[in-house]
Amino acid sequence: FCFDSSLTTITLPEGLTAIEYAAFALSGLQSVSIPSGVSTIGQYAFFRCYSLTSVTIPEGVTEIPSYCFYYDTMLTVVNLPASLTTIGKRSFDHCKSLQTITLPNGLTVIGDNAFDYCASLHSITLPGSLDTLGTAAFGYCESLQHVVLPEGLTFLGSFAFTECHNLLSVQFPSTLHAIGGASFQNDTSLIS
Repeated sequence: FCFDSSLTTITLPEGLTAIEYAAFALSGLQSVSIPSGVSTIGQYAFFRCYSLTSVTIPEGVTEIPSYCFYYDTMLTVVNLPASLTTIGKRSFDHCKSLQTITLPNGLTVIGDNAFDYCASLHSITLPGSLDTLGTAAFGYCESLQHVVLPEGLTFLGSFAFTECHNLLSVQFPSTLHAIGGASFQNDTSLIS
């Protein structure tokens, strides 16, 4: 289904267990509900699906791989499972319409550039299970205003919140061991 711009809807079979590499990349999909039997989603699976507005990922999926929803500029609704432990590199990069996302308890890693350039993202709750926040994980999230880094977080990557011009406050945990360079570069509204 890769490059099939005429594909706008699809009903995936209940027996499906995996969605492989670039399966729906550059397709015309508008929404997708992944069946409960799926436990693996490949890299680039929904890469540059410019019309995709909503996605529901089933329980059992533990990782959103690199570039999975990269540049899905119309994506506004993402439902993540409680089983999720890792959000890979650039998974939701350039999802400019995404306003909020609920990250499940149990999530331990948010990879590099995972939510980079999510310009409409105004609300994010980081779970207490989070250990690593990668480089530029929330860079250029221009609508983001408040961030509470959870107890348990040990590493904040370089440029993690760079160019978040409307960011007003950040609360740091006592467990933080390292803050990468330029983590809050050009966050001109930051007051506390």
